[in-house]
Order: sequence, then C-alpha cells, then structure tokens
Amino acid sequence: ALLARFVSGWVVERLGTRRMAVVAVSFYLLTTAGYLIIPGIEIALGLRLLNGIGFGFFSSALATGVMMTVPARRRAEGAGWFGVSLSLSIGLGPFVALQLRSTPWGMQAVFWAALACAGLAFVLVATAGRGLPTRIALEAGQEATGWRTMLDRRAMGIGVMMLFGGFAYAAILTYLDEATSGTSLAAAAGWFFLVYAVGVMVIRPVAGRTQD
Repeated sequence: ALLARFVSGWVVERLGTRRMAVVAVSFYLLTTAGYLIIPGIEIALGLRLLNGIGFGFFSSALATGVMMTVPARRRAEGAGWFGVSLSLSIGLGPFVALQLRSTPWGMQAVFWAALACAGLAFVLVATAGRGLPTRIALEAGQEATGWRTMLDRRAMGIGVMMLFGGFAYAAILTYLDEATSGTSLAAAAGWFFLVYAVGVMVIRPVAGRTQD
C-alpha cells in the first residue's frame, strides 16, 4: 500500500477515479482470493505485497473521487464521513478476525470473510461507483512526467504528521494480540478495536462540521 501511494495519485489524475477504482478493486479482489490457496510463507508475503498495492490504488481513487464530489463548503464534513469508513474497517476488522480465528475453522474463516468483504467492495464500485468523476481536468504543465510530478512538498508536511500520529495506533494494532495472549486481558483484546471504531465514528463527523 505504501509503494502504491507514491504513484497512485499521479495515475488517478490521468485515468480518472472511476476507472482506477474498478481496476484496483478487481486486482484487490483477486489477490485477496489468493489467501485461500497460498502454499507457503514466501508466497504469502509476495501476495500480501500485491494485495497492499491493490488497496493503495483503490483507496487513493476513492479518496480523490470523494474530495472532487463533495461541495467545497462541506469538504471537511465529507472527509470526516469518508474517514469513518476507513476507521471502522481498521477497528472492526481486527475485532471480527480475532473472533473468527477462535472458531474451529481458524484463519480459513478470516480469509473467507476478507474475500466476502472484497467482493462486496467490487459490487459497490461497479454499481454505486458510477457517480465518481471519470477523469480529472489537468492544468497546463501537469501532463509532464517525472518524479517531481508525483511529489508535492505542500503535502509532505501533513504526511509526516499523519505518519507519527498513525504510528501510535499501528504499534498497538500489530502487537496487541501477542502482548495479551495468555493473560487475563486476552478476552478483552478484540474489544480494544471496537471501542476505537466507536470513538472515531462519533467524533469524525462532528469534527468535520466544526472545521467547515
């Protein structure tokens, strides 16, 4: 996903948000299905890389489409509601995965659930995604190629803020299960993500309207 972010914005501007969303979600769906048949850890890591690239392009296309569609006077509110969707998936995903992994089907249940969600995303993009802008009108000089057209110094500072802010959550997300395994907190580990999702769902829309 990180690798895709460096070029996804440039690609989306030239192909259009809808076309890029359809291609990316199709690739994301195929790579998610691959989790059900992976034979070893090496292939699993390679598949994970491809899956992340698909998600990176997909999320960039949707985020761009949302920002282009929402009226300027309600842009922060629109960004807040869009952010709720990603925050809910980050919060509910690990919670559901931990519950499914404890079933007799183990990780296979997690993979099937992930495939079902990816399939639903594909259906929604193919139907409801028709309202996404087809192509972005580029200003004079923006058709140039090269790495300088893919990076914007004005956005780098905000990106660094998000890097450090997101690190605090990502560090806990990655090691929470291992840290609580075998302790009295193991049963409550999954609820950590659910509480996070609820908190974000409540505050994001309010924060967006306040910012506007």
